[in-house]
Amino acid sequence: MYAYDTSLRKIVKYDVSSFLKDSLKSEVIQVNYDSLPQAEVPTIIYDMLSLKDSNFLVKANHKGLRFGLLKDGKVTQLYNSFSDCVNTNDDEEVWSVFCSNTKTKLRPDRTKMLNATYLGGVLELFDLDDNCSLSLAKILYIYEPKYGIAEGAIPKYVVFNETTQIGRSFTCHWSDNPITIGWSLIKHTSMAGFFSKKQ
Repeated sequence: MYAYDTSLRKIVKYDVSSFLKDSLKSEVIQVNYDSLPQAEVPTIIYDMLSLKDSNFLVKANHKGLRFGLLKDGKVTQLYNSFSDCVNTNDDEEVWSVFCSNTKTKLRPDRTKMLNATYLGGVLELFDLDDNCSLSLAKILYIYEPKYGIAEGAIPKYVVFNETTQIGRSFTCHWSDNPITIGWSLIKHTSMAGFFSKKQ
């Protein structure tokens, strides 16, 4: 089992079988943070999700690195696009809506990934192939992201306010259809969403 420790910026690999024998063995997997893309906005890594062959999907915070691949200790970019549904022209606000406090889940066979926003309700379903290429398969707009801005935060950080609808209170269960979640809304490809994207 793998866990990414955001405060210490390290991946820890736990031997679950040793835990079942009343001990817990672990090892630290090294990450070369110098391989992160250079940007004016500080790079925040929110999570690293285990893929196949000791590779990891990196979840970060801006267009230089939204989702990346950690392979052999180095990080490369996989996907850098963001939906245009957020009613702002400020990139940092958009990045915060889609990156901070979101839930990102992988299907057990590592062929699909779901990203769900916390503020507002936007679900993104991605395809993930054997070469770790990531492509957006579908997006569902449920609640429009409405939010406030944390005072003094660098980069900008969105927070809830009196107009915010919290969207991502769900559990994730994978199936062949392709997924079932608490909302049970993303099964049908014909669904476009419930609020209009900004024009």
